[in-house]
Amino acid sequence: MDMLKANHGTEQSMGCNVVWLTRDEIKHKIPSMYVGDLGAAVRSPDDGWLASYAVLMGFRKKAQVLGAIFVAEDVTGIERHGARVTAAITGSGQPHSAILPEGNDLVTSTWDILSGDVKPGTDVLIYDDAGDHAGLQAAEIIAATGAKLEIMTRDRSFAPEVMARNLVPYMRSLQERDVKFTVTHMLDAVRKDGNQLVARIGSDYGGINKTQRHDQIIVNRGTLPNDSLYHGLVPHSTNHGAVDHHDLVNGKPRAMLENPDGQFQLFRIGDAVAARNTHAAIHDALRLVKDL
Repeated sequence: MDMLKANHGTEQSMGCNVVWLTRDEIKHKIPSMYVGDLGAAVRSPDDGWLASYAVLMGFRKKAQVLGAIFVAEDVTGIERHGARVTAAITGSGQPHSAILPEGNDLVTSTWDILSGDVKPGTDVLIYDDAGDHAGLQAAEIIAATGAKLEIMTRDRSFAPEVMARNLVPYMRSLQERDVKFTVTHMLDAVRKDGNQLVARIGSDYGGINKTQRHDQIIVNRGTLPNDSLYHGLVPHSTNHGAVDHHDLVNGKPRAMLENPDGQFQLFRIGDAVAARNTHAAIHDALRLVKDL
């Protein structure tokens, strides 16, 4: 019980929306649950389902309180002083939203919504070409403002990268706010007409050629690799940032020596390779460092 209370306090300090429930409160909220061997529980408004963005922001907030500095910019210069490497940074990595033959400058990325850099509109179209959590997280933020919202995907199924268990709280939240879901349609182009945006809609299956109007159009297509730090560090690494795949597959220590003057080994993982998810980065790191 003491550990559960400690965990509850930690979750609250990190910004997670969780409440403490006694045995009687658990029975009242979830009548079908046997509570005879329970003393208490911690519960979120999402019935225990993972709110991944909220957890991520909680970790970020806690890390910032402890003094961590998050860098998401491009590296323009590298200086090394002994074993210490200093990077000069400017600009920022770009979401992969330039996917249209016309109107890329008129659309917003999901990451602009998630970061708070762009305020949600009142009549919004989200074109989700990635099918991951980012599109649904942005949709939740927009729908919570009371905006009219449509989520469109060219796929035949909705959010294929989100597992069924995690899809439940998203769908519950979005359906309660009357969000419209459209599958097998694609965003072909965007143009401006007065204070509105005109979206040209088509389909991979043919037979669709129509327009619809919104005041904001958001594209979710993942991100382009923010790999400038990696490339800046390559000349200073012993392995020139390369991986011996034979050693990797056979569980042997990384022993490549392409640069005898290098001071460290360097590997590129996760979103520095391509737009993937946190699990991919974790597995990349595990495969690389378990046999160092």
